[in-house]
Amino acid sequence: MNALYSRYKQLSQEAFFATLRHENIVFSVGVSARLVTNQRMHELNLELRGKDETTDVLSFPLMSREDILRANHPNIHVNLGDLIINLEKAQQQAHEYRHSMRREVAFLTVHATLHLLGYDHDTPENEAEMFAKQEAILEGMGLTR
Repeated sequence: MNALYSRYKQLSQEAFFATLRHENIVFSVGVSARLVTNQRMHELNLELRGKDETTDVLSFPLMSREDILRANHPNIHVNLGDLIINLEKAQQQAHEYRHSMRREVAFLTVHATLHLLGYDHDTPENEAEMFAKQEAILEGMGLTR
């Protein structure tokens, strides 16, 4: 797994910053980001969400969308929260969806970052908005399907 971590850490950072640029975020950003295994994700999902299963990505925002928009000023520093990506699950999903591991890791990072910025996919309208943003960001990174 160490080779996976080093290979995809930089890509995850690029996807994170591509999302911030796409959303015109100008404040200084703090975030806790982790790349983990299936086992560790399972443990975290159980501990933090009470779900006895693994998952591909977790995000824990610290601010609402409205607060983020109010704070969007170059002289402000904002801690957005935590994002956790399961690299083993990403590898499995890349194979299942028949696209590259690079695209899957970037997708999961963009997805989690949008959650940290206050987006959700809880309604059909919100899902359409969030998924359109994800595709636009990935396309901008040259990671199309």
